[in-house]
Amino acid sequence: MPDINYQNVALFKANKIFTIVGIGLVLTGQITAGIINPGNFIMLNIKGVTFNYQIDAIEYVDSINIKEVEIGLVLYLIQSILIYTKI
Repeated sequence: MPDINYQNVALFKANKIFTIVGIGLVLTGQITAGIINPGNFIMLNIKGVTFNYQIDAIEYVDSINIKEVEIGLVLYLIQSILIYTKI
């Protein structure tokens, strides 16, 4: 697998992360700066494991429980890397 050169092109404030059967992993929240496009890469660190994803789609999220407009990023897993940290 080729190395991915990550550059900050946008800031995304995440609110929720969940899986939709047949769709995949969805990260919802707001774009606070910059522009996010399908095909961009995103790196998430969850409990010491780094996940590299590619953004497959960007969707509008409409919910009666949310007062502000949210964006859903449909993510495609590229690679996960366990990073050991000292406790």
